[in-house]
Amino acid sequence: MNKTLNQAAELLHGDRQEDYGTPERSLARVSELWSVTLGFPVSPRQVALCMAQLKMARLISNPNHIDSWVDLAGYAGLGGDLPKERNLDKCRDCDLDAVIYWANPAYRWCRDHQPPADWQEGDA
Repeated sequence: MNKTLNQAAELLHGDRQEDYGTPERSLARVSELWSVTLGFPVSPRQVALCMAQLKMARLISNPNHIDSWVDLAGYAGLGGDLPKERNLDKCRDCDLDAVIYWANPAYRWCRDHQPPADWQEGDA
């Protein structure tokens, strides 16, 4: 276990940081680009989560690929170390946690504010 975690830490704060800048800045840059591409806000923590999921998907195909385990550990560590962010899963009509969620942040409602009966995903 320590070997994989140590390897991830060395990569994050060694060669990769020299090549790409700090991990926090890199995740922020990706979140800005994904936000434009996807058309809704993506946080740096969500980038770390998505990248960790990418590594998991690759590990399903090849569970013996050590680099994917190292990268997964790195993304998990980065996501956990990022500053606390506002909960993005809030109702669009109030401050309660949303229980209905679609990909676009405009499509969230809590238990007290349901979408109209004729509402379809894609309606703003």
